[in-house]
Amino acid sequence: MNVLLLKEPRDGDSGPDPYIKFAAIGPTTGDAMVAEGLSVSCVAEKPTAQHLAAGIAQSLQ
Repeated sequence: MNVLLLKEPRDGDSGPDPYIKFAAIGPTTGDAMVAEGLSVSCVAEKPTAQHLAAGIAQSLQ
């Protein structure tokens, strides 16, 4: 599984912008993102668009 980082940290940076929220389409993707050092705000219960949308909506409340 590949995880694409949206921003490469520069010298002195602590990593991705803290205002960016990451969502995973399922537990496997969520685990991979965490393994890459990302803070995942939402993990869909099942790997479907509907579950991802529901998870994002819930995490934004």
